[in-house]
Amino acid sequence: MTRSSACSAPLFAVAGAGGLGAVLAADMHPYGMTGIGNVFAGLQDGSIADDEATCRWPGGRGDLRAFLTLAAARGAITHSDARRIAGQTSASSGRWSWAELCRTVDLSLRPSLRQFHAWMQRRAAIRYAAGADARKALALAVAGLLDAPFVPTVAWPRLAPGLAARNDGPVRGRLPARLLTLALYCAQWPGRWHRYVLSRAGYAIGELHPGELPAGRAGRWLTSGEALLSPRDQARRVLVRAAVLDPYSPAWPVTRRNADALASGLAVAVPPFPPRDCRGLARDWEVPESDLSVRALDRGFDSPASALRYAGSRDA
Repeated sequence: MTRSSACSAPLFAVAGAGGLGAVLAADMHPYGMTGIGNVFAGLQDGSIADDEATCRWPGGRGDLRAFLTLAAARGAITHSDARRIAGQTSASSGRWSWAELCRTVDLSLRPSLRQFHAWMQRRAAIRYAAGADARKALALAVAGLLDAPFVPTVAWPRLAPGLAARNDGPVRGRLPARLLTLALYCAQWPGRWHRYVLSRAGYAIGELHPGELPAGRAGRWLTSGEALLSPRDQARRVLVRAAVLDPYSPAWPVTRRNADALASGLAVAVPPFPPRDCRGLARDWEVPESDLSVRALDRGFDSPASALRYAGSRDA
């Protein structure tokens, strides 16, 4: 059940709630679709990811492997621990339980198993909240109150010790402070950053087709000079640039170990007069001013304004 509802007034009011309905409402909210429920509110403020809103509880060992892989991609556990946990349960029966995992997994993996359990608890809480949201949306539709203002009642970051609840450690969607000077001034940094993102999220290149983007949207991700590149090269650039704006991309978070690898061998001299406007930033990066938005993404900044804010800060 999509859990989307509609009722008629002079025109149709369209609303979404629950799981997939909330995701659709979050995407279409700028175009007039109404979102209802705590899951929709979490999607709006970024504390809930799309895959969390539409999650289903696993039903067998195959599902366990899929959830371990997703947990690792989301940063809840490491990829190596996910593979070890999956490998140690490979001889189990077709269905699994937490008690079985605790019996079969090595003691050294218990901390990762607890983190995985907390991550799954968060997804379960969101799933149950989605059902409540769907019932609320149907009640509002029947009462003719589909467009009534909605005030969220759940603060998702405090709901469970899941991914969005952890404020410590690396920040998703943001470069560590120690890398910002390299990102701003080092000429070799964009190439290093591109290779890093592709090593983490490059498997999605086959799903990208930049040639199908409308001209207006293509300009957001590609410069005019990149229009003649092959579709695969265009897809690589779009993937890297889109990852900067997606806090749930596998490229994030940049851990301390990743930061060490990214910074290895790179050095930069900070200019005595940092750029203060877009013209100065374009001069330092040696790119046309019209391409600044795209080139900022190439360096891990979400916009030229973010780069300029750092350039003007005391830490630059």
